[in-house]
Formats: sequence, structure tokens, C-alpha cells
Amino acid sequence: MKQQEKIDAYLMGQLSEAEDRAFRADLQRDGALAKEVEVRRNMLLAIRQVGRQELRQTLEGIHRDLQPQADPREPAITPIRRILPWLGALAAATILLLLLIRTPDNQSLYPDYYQPYELSLNLRDTSPNADQTQALRQYREGNYAAALPLFERLAASEPQQSQYQMAIAICQIELGQTAAAQSRLQQLYDSGDPFLVDEAAWYLGLMALKAEDLSTVQSYLRPLADDPRADHHGAARDLLDTLK
Repeated sequence: MKQQEKIDAYLMGQLSEAEDRAFRADLQRDGALAKEVEVRRNMLLAIRQVGRQELRQTLEGIHRDLQPQADPREPAITPIRRILPWLGALAAATILLLLLIRTPDNQSLYPDYYQPYELSLNLRDTSPNADQTQALRQYREGNYAAALPLFERLAASEPQQSQYQMAIAICQIELGQTAAAQSRLQQLYDSGDPFLVDEAAWYLGLMALKAEDLSTVQSYLRPLADDPRADHHGAARDLLDTLK
């Protein structure tokens, strides 16, 4: 598979679980690839948004043109010969739009918006903890299976450090441990931690998106979309607009 095809497959959620995990690891290591993926993601999102707007305008125009004329000489029922050209135009526009933007299902929107949380831990100035140093390195390199037990050990020794809890949840997401990740994120969300409550809501919303539970997506992301000060405000707003 060529690089551009692989990027598109990743963004459309068409890679296998193993391929997806390997590609995410490549993104962690290759800054140029990550930038290329981000450019492609933004382009696809823009095309989808413009495509939906154009299709909506086309449908509205066809609806107006199919309305009976006010002239009393015009038949009350629109003749079929008048409708047929518009039906053909509608079919052609719809097919073109589908070919152009490959409108995804809700699950395939997930990789468009999901990125692992960027940890902001500061290593201790004096004699940094070996587990912390190793955990951060493994996490940032995308080695989540190696990072997870290290963060679990750190969280057990420093339960007040909520960044460890977030790191564990992300590792669990990446490793497919969905229920465990949801439980940990829900605890962070319920705690009201001012630094991580928005982050927890964002990832819980994305996990609900992947499960196609749109009502739960709304419950977590709508507050972020409505609050300009919230983390992920713009992304939450764009995602909810895409789901309309």
C-alpha cells in the first residue's frame, strides 16, 4: 500500500487493529508523517463540510423548482417530464459527492479527531524517578504496552497525580482495553479536576463516537462545543456539526 493510500485508510478507519497500532507508532516517531496526516485530515474535513453544504443547497434549489407555479394556467400537479431532468441532476450530484468525499460512517470519523493525549509531566529536578523517565519515553514513542505497567506503578505510589491516570487511560485505549479506559476516564470526569475534566469529556465522547452512541457523544461534547474557554472547543463544535 502506498503512503498516501495508507494515510487515507488510517483517516477513514480502514486499517486493521494491528496496522492502525503500527501506523500510530510511526506517527509518534516521524514528525513529517504526522504533519502530512494532519494536512490530509484538515483537507478531508473541509471537503466534507463544503460537500454537505453544496448538497444541501442543491436539494433546496430542486425543491423550490419543483413547487407548482402561482400562474393558474400551470397544472396543479407538476408534469413528470418536468421532474425527470431534476431527478437526473440530483442523482448525478449525489453520486459525484459520494465519490468525492467518501462520506464516512460515524465510526470512521474517530481517527479524524483522536490523537493521544500529550502528557505535560515535569521530571523531578533532582534524581528523576526511573519509572517516570521510562514511562514517558515509552508513551511518547507509542509503546503503550510497555508504558502501561510503569504508569500503573507510578499512579499507585502517587495517587494524587492525575496525569498518570490520564496516561493509563490513553494506554488502555490504544491497547483496546475499552471498558477499563472508559471507567478511568469517567473517574477523572467525575472528579472535576480543572486540568483534566475537559480532556476526560473529550476522550469519553470520542469513545462513544466509535461505539456509535450519538446521544452519549452529545452529552460529553456539547458542553465543550458551547464553552469557548473549554479544551477541544473548536474540535468538539466541528465534530458535532459533522454529525448533524
